[in-house]
Amino acid sequence: MTTTNTENSMIENVFIPLKIVKRGSHSGKILSKTYSVEKTEPNETLVAGILKAYLWEKIIYEQFDGNFELFCINNKFSKRYVQQILKLNLLSPKLKEAILTGNHPKHLLLRDLVRKPFPVSWIEQEKMMGFRK
Repeated sequence: MTTTNTENSMIENVFIPLKIVKRGSHSGKILSKTYSVEKTEPNETLVAGILKAYLWEKIIYEQFDGNFELFCINNKFSKRYVQQILKLNLLSPKLKEAILTGNHPKHLLLRDLVRKPFPVSWIEQEKMMGFRK
């Protein structure tokens, strides 16, 4: 593979297997698989959200004995805001890894993850985000 630098991202050239099939009097081209690899820097907002969710959950259980409301009062956060952030702990490990490495769908935004519902099932989450078919 060769790597090409552009202004906004690093794109890797990927070999795509091509199979030539003769059909009748003309040749047809059939792609056996399509690959799209674009490496970018991780989205700092998404990464911060994932890390905040992990740390807050740990703090709530270790320092506040699981008392969610006391954590909210002590840190002057609304319950709703903390619930929205903690919801990120329910994301599948595959999605978390993709976010932390910058390989997540580019349309994915933190505000969508915290405000909109997503399935509890990891398989369904991955389908919804385009990681599975």
